[in-house]
Amino acid sequence: MKEIIKKCKCGIYLEVNRYRDYYDTIEVAIVEENSQDEMIEPELAERMIKENMFISLQFYPDTPIGFYKVYGTSIEEVVKKAKEILEE
Repeated sequence: MKEIIKKCKCGIYLEVNRYRDYYDTIEVAIVEENSQDEMIEPELAERMIKENMFISLQFYPDTPIGFYKVYGTSIEEVVKKAKEILEE
């Protein structure tokens, strides 16, 4: 995570099971996220449902309006995905 923090000039937002704050289901959270042009791959969505874990990491490496958002079922998974994006 330290590498991501160093490379980002703006904010970083980690969310874990945010849907529970609204008494939603994980299925509803996935549908809502996908309806906002964020695409969670079907295989990942199935894994999220099975493990009942919805984790997202949104990070702004360059500007306050340009960001990336990655999803997974563990913090390690989203951090790894973010690092891969930042290394490109």
